This record gives sequence, structure tokens and C-alpha cells, in this order.
Amino acid sequence: MADTSFNIIGSPVTEEVLKCRHGARYDIKASVLKINPFYISEGEMETIAADKAEWIVIDTAYFFCGVESAGNISVEIENFIKFLKKNWHRKIVLIAAKPCSYRMGDSAVYAIRDAAPCPLSDELCFRLLSALNCYVVTMPFDCISSDGRPFHYIPVIKKYIKSVIDVITVKCDRNAIDRITAETVSEISAIQADTFAGTAALRKAYEEALAEGNLVDAYSATAELAARGDPNAILISERDYRPAAKAADNVQIRLKWLRTLSDAGLIWPKHHLFDVLWSLKTPEAYEEMIAVESGPAEQGVGAAMRRIGRAYREGRGVPKDLETALMWGRKAYEAKTPAADMDLYDTLLKVGTPDAYKEMIKVIEPAFKKNELAAVVRMARVYRDGKGVRKDLKKSAELFKKAAAEKPVYQKELDEVKKLL
Repeated sequence: MADTSFNIIGSPVTEEVLKCRHGARYDIKASVLKINPFYISEGEMETIAADKAEWIVIDTAYFFCGVESAGNISVEIENFIKFLKKNWHRKIVLIAAKPCSYRMGDSAVYAIRDAAPCPLSDELCFRLLSALNCYVVTMPFDCISSDGRPFHYIPVIKKYIKSVIDVITVKCDRNAIDRITAETVSEISAIQADTFAGTAALRKAYEEALAEGNLVDAYSATAELAARGDPNAILISERDYRPAAKAADNVQIRLKWLRTLSDAGLIWPKHHLFDVLWSLKTPEAYEEMIAVESGPAEQGVGAAMRRIGRAYREGRGVPKDLETALMWGRKAYEAKTPAADMDLYDTLLKVGTPDAYKEMIKVIEPAFKKNELAAVVRMARVYRDGKGVRKDLKKSAELFKKAAAEKPVYQKELDEVKKLL
């Protein structure tokens, strides 16, 4: 039986830290997970107090109140402080969470692009510390995430937090904490040193492959370097992708590149990855492609919205839903996304109502007036079928002839229309 008991206000990760096999064993009593402590309800307070532990740990990763709103939650903060003082006095541990700047990959540490700011504001932290006089676990080093999420620490950091809590619960020995911190910094530095050495080797491999004209190996190094945050590799990764993909002529190699770059937080590889997965036509590929583009689509990225709309139109990876397809298609079109007019046209054509036909002609007219091939072909088909315009086989044949002159693949449709004249 553990000698020390804990209540938790934090997350499942906080529980993982306290249950770590390293060091002391704790009896974890009632917990409140993934709730901002400033807004804990009376019922939740009663639950913790009813099964009160000797200590309580508060994980600040879930303090999502900003400085600008601090004045509006003074009552909640004061109530929370009174609740803590009444039940745990000084036996309170505040984990001063720090968002991760890096994530751990298969063989290296990668920079997290656009890392989220720490949700714990300095003002709120100061108000708690000054009122509670509690113990604090700080992290004076760059934190590494196990999976890219901002507060999902790798085992080394979880072990650090647990070790510091072990010291606090026995006797808060500053020298012992300093030793633990130094050991953790050394471990993290070793992980980063391995990454730096690997990065230097990748740069050399890139230069040698490029000198030999080996675009495939050169791009493999580029993708890995870009994922590690190399500015030059990030810059050239999009420029060099198409010629490298053509040289590779291997879908698995392209998938590896695009997944590596997508996981690094770059947006453009997600669109290419979606298209490659679409072409594979397997349930697993469809599931992955939706996961890849859903986030960017929700953020208003036009190319992602266009692709998600197409998925709903065809029922690939998601249930077929023309209404949802139209919603995404119109958003992409309104954002002036390249090729969004053609995708929206195709969705409206599937809707197949008089109003949809009228809208699709309006959508395609600007591209048709510019003699864009995709628009010319679609207009040839509507004149052939009489959808949205009066049926006119002669006009259809003229347009198919124009398209076939540019791309012989349309000769078959031209021949079919000629038979109907």
C-alpha cells in the first residue's frame, strides 16, 4: 500500500506521471480530468473533498484562461483558492506545464511548427502562487512531445516531473531537485545531439545525391531535413517534389515523403497526400486522406475544402452527402481556390436539379470564356445532354473538336456526338 495519496486536477497524462513505476508509489484517489480548475463545479469539488487525499496535484496544461479574461474570473479564482487551502493547506503541487517545442519521431526529434502558446498566463500563475504558497514543478528546458500534441511529454520528462514530486512529498530539497533537473537536461541534450548529428549526415547525403543526379535520394534527404525544421529544406521541398516524384515512379516512396512532410506541419504535402491516397481506392487510404485534410479544411484552407467536398460528393472515406459536398465546394469556390469551380460544377451536376444546372453554368462561364480545357469539355457535355442549356449537338461537336485538338483523349466523345448529328 502506498504511503502517500494524491488527488488530481489535470488530465490522464497527469495520472500517468503519478503512476510512473520510477520512484515512490502513490495512492491515486478522486480526480477531475480535462476541466479548467477555475470552473470546477460544486459537485466536482465535493467529489474530490469526499475522497480527499493527503496531497493534490494541479496540472496547469488545462488552465486555458488568458490574461485578458483574468479580471472576469476573480470570483472563481478566489473560490478555487479557498477550496484548496481548506482541504490541502500547503500540500499542493502545481505542475507549471510548458508546451513542447519538439516531437519525438521514429529516429529523431522534430521541431513543432506553430507550437501552441502556454495556456497558463503569468498573471494567473502569480495569483495562485502568491495566495497558496504551494510547491511548483517547473520545466527549465525545451520539452519534447511523444506524439506532437503540445503537452504530451516523452517518458524522460514524465520521469522528471514524477521525480521532483517524489522529493517534494518527502522533503523539498532544492539540491536534490537541481540534480534531477541537471540529469534530465543531460538526457534531453543527448537526444538532441543525436538529432543534430543525423541532420549533418542528411545534409551531406543530400549534396552527394544531388551531385550524382539522384533526385530520389536527394529528395528523401530533403523531406527528412524539412521535417527536422531545416529552413532551406522547407523552402525547396515543394519546388522539388514533382520532379522527384516523377523520378521515383513508386507510390510507396511518394507516400513516405508526403507523410513525413505532413507530420512536420506543412500544409501543401497534405493536398498531394490526399490525391495519392484517393488514387489507391482502399478503405484504409480513404480513412487516412480524410484525416489528413479535415483539419486544414476546418481552418479554411481552400485546397483542403475542395478535396473534402469531392470526398462527400463521391462517398469516399465519408458517407455520400451532396448537401455537405456543396457546402465545402461553395466555400472553396468563394475562396477563389484553383480548380474549385470545376469541382463545384461536378457536384452541382450530380445534384441534378434545374437550379443546380443554372448555378453550374454560372460557375463555369468565366473559365469557359478563357478557353480553359476543363471548362470547354464540360460545356461540350452540357450541350450534348441539354443540362443547364438548350441541347445543341452541333455546338457540342465544335467544343469536343476543340478539346480533342489539345488532348486526343476527347476524340472518342467527339466521334460519339458526330454519330448523333
